[in-house]
Amino acid sequence: MSKNLSTLDRLLRFGVGMTLIFAAIWWEPLSLWGWIGVIPVVTALVGWCPFYLPWGFRTRKTEQASAPGAKRAPSPRQSPAG
Repeated sequence: MSKNLSTLDRLLRFGVGMTLIFAAIWWEPLSLWGWIGVIPVVTALVGWCPFYLPWGFRTRKTEQASAPGAKRAPSPRQSPAG
């Protein structure tokens, strides 16, 4: 299970989830909206969304390319210099 959420995606999910939870507590305790808000909060904290899997969607760059000082492998279209 590798992370598939970018930092921006995680922040937005956390904000939306917490808003739903606090709104449910404030206006209608024990409502369904509070429980729905738990889903984006958990995915934001874990950094992985199971709903992205069927489509192979990810908002996070690959870990190899995002590591500081990591060299990128040449793409198949580029010929190696030599």
